[in-house]
Amino acid sequence: MREAVALIGCSSTISHALIKKIKPDYEIVTIGRESALIQIDANDISMSSVRKVSSINAEFFVFALGLLIPRRINEQADSEIYRSMNVNLLYIVRCCEEILDVNPDAKIFILGSESGRKGSFDTSYFLAKAALRQYVIEKKIIFPRQQILLISPSTILDTKMTSNRSDQIYLDGLVKSLPKERFLMAEEVARCIDWLIRSGSDYITNTEIEINGGKFARLNNGGKR
Repeated sequence: MREAVALIGCSSTISHALIKKIKPDYEIVTIGRESALIQIDANDISMSSVRKVSSINAEFFVFALGLLIPRRINEQADSEIYRSMNVNLLYIVRCCEEILDVNPDAKIFILGSESGRKGSFDTSYFLAKAALRQYVIEKKIIFPRQQILLISPSTILDTKMTSNRSDQIYLDGLVKSLPKERFLMAEEVARCIDWLIRSGSDYITNTEIEINGGKFARLNNGGKR
């Protein structure tokens, strides 16, 4: 019998790329909105909603949920702030708590964001991602085979979150300053998750894997390339 991967948030570009990589070898249970096998609303953080995920008989759980509001926090409606916290943090945390309680073999991979480290123009998003980052670091596993990791990409070129941004001129200038002189691609993030699923390296746990092309490196080389 093939091992199962529960993919929560299956409509993203990264999710589509990951499905292509693992579909031949793993059973995939898609969880999300209308087109998913199991339908959820991540704004609903009730335990009945959470148990739609935790009750799945899978070894791997990939959370690819994210909501970025294109306005600063004091320009957001109260309902938007609550939804941001629910989708970006609370639904994921409640699912993880329940999964780790009931599934001794669970390996949880959560898509975060570099915004959890450096901030964002959407402060609601930043606060949620920063809290999620700390949760993953501090949440002790219950059974030896369990694993929980945060995968935090920098700007991903081929996602709606980037293409819908209103500051494209800024992005054009930013890319020239990056060590790799390019932005990340969704397929590269999917490749990292694919390796984590296949590798069996569950000793890597309670940490953040940053995929940022070295953009935060500060030790220069005297201006030489």
